[in-house]
Formats: sequence, structure tokens, C-alpha cells
Amino acid sequence: MNDSSEAAAIEAVIEAAIKYFSQAALEAVIEAVIKYFSQAAIVAVIEAAIKYFSQAANETVIEAAIKYFSQAAIEAVIEATIKYFSQAAIEAVIEVAIKYFSQDDICHFNVFTIKAQWLFLNFDFSEQCLLY
Repeated sequence: MNDSSEAAAIEAVIEAAIKYFSQAALEAVIEAVIKYFSQAAIVAVIEAAIKYFSQAANETVIEAAIKYFSQAAIEAVIEATIKYFSQAAIEAVIEVAIKYFSQDDICHFNVFTIKAQWLFLNFDFSEQCLLY
């Protein structure tokens, strides 16, 4: 199954599940899916989930994703959340990321945020990184 059909299938399942499952159950489903599906498919699914979940629920899902995704995939997820999350929520997600990534990764996120200054204007990485 390629990434787009995999993503479409997972999204269809999540959309159907939303009608019947509690938010906590959906989070558990997505956490399980993250372990078994490709990164591109999961990024697409999280983007779809953002449309239906509260910010707090999405932060929980992304916290789970951080445990399993590469740094590049996490950046893609964060880019997807830009469309739907407040700046405060994005900052909370980055703060979660800091718990799981190395110093170099954190500094890489600093470089990533420079590319999106308009979003992360008030997020201060100075405690984590000096000059990078």
C-alpha cells in the first residue's frame, strides 16, 4: 500500500471512529497506528485528526508521535499543525519535543523556527542553544 492510499484508508477509519469512539479511545488508536504505519501516512492522518480533535488531544497525539517519528517527520507534523493550532499550542508541542530530542536536535528545531519566525516569534530557545 502506498503512502497516499494508506493515509486515505487510515483517515477513513478515524473519521468513522469519531462517530462512535471517545476522544481518549481515538488517541489510543492513533498511538497504535503510529507504531505500524509509514511516517508520511501518519503525518497525513494527524493532519486529518487535527480537524476533529481539541488542541489538548492533538498535543497528546503529537507527544506520542515524537516517540516514534524521525525529526524530519516531526517537522512535517508541526508544519501541518500551523494551519490549525494557536501559537501557544505549537509552543507546547515544541516543549514536548524538547523532552525527547538531543541537544543537537533541539538546536535544529531552533533553525527550523527561524524559517517560521512569524509563528514562533515569542518562543525562546536561548536556554537550550547558544550559537548554532
